[in-house]
Amino acid sequence: MRTSNYWPLIALGMLTAACSSNAGNTCSTDEECDSKFCRADGTCAPSGLDATPTVDGPKTPDGPLGCAPNGDDSLAASEYPIRPGASARFRTAQNATISSAGTPLAGNKRRWDLTGTLSGDTDTDLASIVPTGAWWAAKFPTATYAAKLSITSDLLGVFAADANGVNLLGIVTPTDGISRTEIKYTPPIAVLQFPAIAGQHWTTSTSASGVINGVISAYTEDYDNLVDASGTVATPYGEFPALRIKTEFTQTVGFLVTKRRTFGFVAECFGSIASMVSKDNPAAGELTAVSELRRLIP
Repeated sequence: MRTSNYWPLIALGMLTAACSSNAGNTCSTDEECDSKFCRADGTCAPSGLDATPTVDGPKTPDGPLGCAPNGDDSLAASEYPIRPGASARFRTAQNATISSAGTPLAGNKRRWDLTGTLSGDTDTDLASIVPTGAWWAAKFPTATYAAKLSITSDLLGVFAADANGVNLLGIVTPTDGISRTEIKYTPPIAVLQFPAIAGQHWTTSTSASGVINGVISAYTEDYDNLVDASGTVATPYGEFPALRIKTEFTQTVGFLVTKRRTFGFVAECFGSIASMVSKDNPAAGELTAVSELRRLIP
């Protein structure tokens, strides 16, 4: 009984900014926009997202909640604001042909261009859910937010975020009932650790227990995480200095073992701006086809 057709890292960056009066208007210079950020497609970004020079020179949007990226190849807890109830928009393609390798740059960096349109692209608003009042809140008392994990499922990941990192506590359905899903991870899965820097490595081996569609279930999962690359990521929203986190995932249900690999891209002040999820049991190395590609959009 496999549950992980979704990935925790996808749901980390649920942040928002208020739209400005001229958001989406055409522009040729930053000064023409209330936000002072003219995107690569010639339209104004929403207000509250300013253009800030990074260490390497290119401009990137400032994040919500007054956070300004400094491009230092390090992601601190203060640069990863999580606000329950906030939302973000992502463009998602399934079963896409795309290279995860990117283009090599000087200084052992890379650039990933994820701006292109792919067959089957779907635009989705994803919101982080406040635990207060949720049917599952008492079962996960340390939770800070929950978020939908895939556009193909209504399952929610229940997360706890603090100064040390972001942990996945469990998985639930939006509503309670006899056919509910309620899985708890022991220990919680360390999705992200602060500060995140190139070369950082951490692992989690966890036991999952509870019910899936009302059926008592138990299985194990192993996560091997490495911040394996850094550079810039171009999304339909804008171009960001970012770190890439490679996650090797193994789920064991009885004698059935399933492996997947994900590449998650995180940016200062925005969190998760893009992710790539492999198909089952991928070959080693970079991906040339993915089961799901997600990138941030305006």
